[in-house]
Amino acid sequence: MSWLYIDTRQKGQSQIAWLQAEGKILQRDIKGRAKAVLTAIEKDWDTHAPKLKGIIVVSGPGSFSSIRTGVLYANLFSRFLGLPMHEIIGAGELRLENILKQVQAGQLPRKQYIEPRYDRDPNITMPK
Repeated sequence: MSWLYIDTRQKGQSQIAWLQAEGKILQRDIKGRAKAVLTAIEKDWDTHAPKLKGIIVVSGPGSFSSIRTGVLYANLFSRFLGLPMHEIIGAGELRLENILKQVQAGQLPRKQYIEPRYDRDPNITMPK
């Protein structure tokens, strides 16, 4: 069994990890978002997807584009694969070992849908 962890809250960089039930963690630090995250997930997909038990995503706080990307991917993977999804809210360093223990112990509740949590109001208007 494994869980896919997605963290895109840092501008210009992302982190994915495959958290395995036996305690092994395969972590990938990625420069960029969007396509870079999907490419990193694809690299290990054939190995880990057959044993995938759920999705874990950091929903924020973070910048609009950064958080939106990770949360979108988590919601899509969860919906299309029929897998449970778990939300982490946090700033600063998050320890993957602790997150794995929490999800295994049932301390991270399942979510049907996760909303992004931005660090400020989005600024998506056109300049005048």
